[in-house]
Amino acid sequence: MDKKLISQIKLINPWLDTPSIAYLQEVDYRPRLQGELMLSEEWDQQWLVLIGPRRAGKTTLGKHLATQFVRSGRFDQFLYLNCDLAHVRQYLTDPLAVVELVKHLKLENPVVFIDEVQRVDNPGILLKAIADLELPYKLIASGSSQLEMKSQVQEFLTGRQLVATILPMSILELGNDYVWENHAIWG
Repeated sequence: MDKKLISQIKLINPWLDTPSIAYLQEVDYRPRLQGELMLSEEWDQQWLVLIGPRRAGKTTLGKHLATQFVRSGRFDQFLYLNCDLAHVRQYLTDPLAVVELVKHLKLENPVVFIDEVQRVDNPGILLKAIADLELPYKLIASGSSQLEMKSQVQEFLTGRQLVATILPMSILELGNDYVWENHAIWG
């Protein structure tokens, strides 16, 4: 396996070598309205696809969900793959790449989160092909380019996914501790 790829993957997954490192610090996460639904066990065998505009919190939400899946004991480990990284993106051209990577890293019963999947050629086909393998993994994908991603994914993953549109934080999600004075719009 390509040493540079493994190096990048271990850099963005420091918990693989040092299990005491947390996947996500809870102080970094604000609960999202859809969060509880996405944590339901009924979706464990389905892709969870997070689609929305840039900077809406898809990556943070995906990492939080993966952390919760592991903490609940339903899954044992977490593998984060960021397609913004060229080596990761180039590696994910074949659905068996995920199987090979999980095997190489000696992961068992993992949550696999493919972030920024829209950067991969034919993301819908890739996700469908991975789903067709019926792997014993929890699979999460996120992507921007909302309309393009939604059409590509839904066409190929019909009946195999829960698609959640993630928008920037709402007033309900921000809560009472948000300082509104700094964000008033004067007209």
